Amino acid sequence: MGNVIFIVFAIGCLLFQIVAGYVGNKYLGLILPILLISFTAYLMHSDAWVWRLGDILMPVIGLIALTLIYQGGRVLNPQHANNFH
Repeated sequence: MGNVIFIVFAIGCLLFQIVAGYVGNKYLGLILPILLISFTAYLMHSDAWVWRLGDILMPVIGLIALTLIYQGGRVLNPQHANNFH
């Protein structure tokens, strides 16, 4: 049951980021990256962070993925397809 909840949560986050890109609202597109940065900073501050290569690279890869998903949503909208900022 825990895996199903995680999968539904992950799909919901991806859909939210795609819709934010489709709408073209930069502030909606910043919500998930700011939450990711905040959660990473919290883990580092609370000493729950293990300094391994995967733990260091995953937040960076996550930020890049969220940015690309946002831009992918913009491409789906014909009004914003040629207007990349």
